Amino acid sequence: YGGQPSYTGKLVSQQNSLAVDAVWACTNVLSGDIATLPFLTYRYVNGGRARATDHYLWSLLLEEANPELTAFRFKQLMQTWLCLWGNAYAEIQISGRGQVIGLWPWRPDRTTVSRAGSAYGPLQYSYRMQDNTIIGPIPQDRMLHLRGMGSDGVMGLSPIEVHRQTVGMSMA
Repeated sequence: YGGQPSYTGKLVSQQNSLAVDAVWACTNVLSGDIATLPFLTYRYVNGGRARATDHYLWSLLLEEANPELTAFRFKQLMQTWLCLWGNAYAEIQISGRGQVIGLWPWRPDRTTVSRAGSAYGPLQYSYRMQDNTIIGPIPQDRMLHLRGMGSDGVMGLSPIEVHRQTVGMSMA
């Protein structure tokens, strides 16, 4: 977790890059602003659309992503991870009735994305806990995977890794 070395010899990781003022400021502004945006649920009505305030997803997306995170904190966390790692993950908790009842964030540095079966199989996700036990694989229909800009359609590129040399020079 110390990061990868830059040409300056400074180790650069997603965590320690936040010590660079520009990285902190950009990440903070983006994640804070995105978190204030509402995720609204709509339904089609007479050829148009109307807010579906009575839909079961309404409160999940606008008030509380799970019992431990408000919707604001959830969106802020996911956007922070997108800014640093280029990917953000959340396991979708589904009730016995088949309804989404919670979104549980998975740290990007502990999440592994692979394909089931073959090179063209569906995506699946595994998570390494702090005690090194592995959760998963979880099928892609049970995961929310937000991707930043990428080059393969599966994974987003980490802005910190792409700009390691620049961040390392700022640290030096």
